[in-house]
Amino acid sequence: LDDKVVRQAILYALDRPTILADTLDGRADLADSPIVPGTWAYSDDIRRYAYDPQEAQALLEKDGWKLNSREVMEKDGQELSLSILTDPDTARASIAQEIVRQLGEVGIHATQETKGGTALVREFLLPRKFQMALYGWDQGPDPDPYAAWHSSQVREEGFNLAGFSNQRLDDVLSEARQTSDQERRRALYAEFQQIFAEEVPSILLFFPLYHYYVPDDVKGIALGVLFEPSSRFDSVEQWYVK
Repeated sequence: LDDKVVRQAILYALDRPTILADTLDGRADLADSPIVPGTWAYSDDIRRYAYDPQEAQALLEKDGWKLNSREVMEKDGQELSLSILTDPDTARASIAQEIVRQLGEVGIHATQETKGGTALVREFLLPRKFQMALYGWDQGPDPDPYAAWHSSQVREEGFNLAGFSNQRLDDVLSEARQTSDQERRRALYAEFQQIFAEEVPSILLFFPLYHYYVPDDVKGIALGVLFEPSSRFDSVEQWYVK
């Protein structure tokens, strides 16, 4: 997984729209950037990876991987075999199962392993005792992704769980959190998203959608990005009833 080509191949191998439709009943938006669409720092000018299993296999073969007699990709005597950790959440378990199935179709052997939520974080994620993990990340209303992707956070007490290190990305994230100029931050975060899309330090899946109901006679409600349940009341002063 330190090989960018392998990470890109994994992303090409995943039919993420089908995963969302079959396991979440469509209650999610596909994620192509770690910054939430609809927020001021999101950039649409990024590389995207559509489902393309042929491209996934072609990338791996160009990188020296070949299917062996077990129909598993192998390189220098090592099979491309991965373990995916997740917690007992029903939806995540279903997603992990589908990921295992889809990776198998391109010759990537994967298995699913479930750990309790607290144990998953304390005993596996933070000590970096895992290969892959299916987990959620909420960076909050400010788009600063420093905690999850800056190389200084690779240490055990940090949250760069992917162990990703890129000098240009470090420079971008450091500058972005030290300026109050929003336009400059926007430009820096656009570059961050471009680097992220090219390097694929983690496989992005989806942003969840939440539904709530209001009476027909309540007007002036503005729907948008919710970072916490109370966010739905952000525009409450504009609500009215005739």
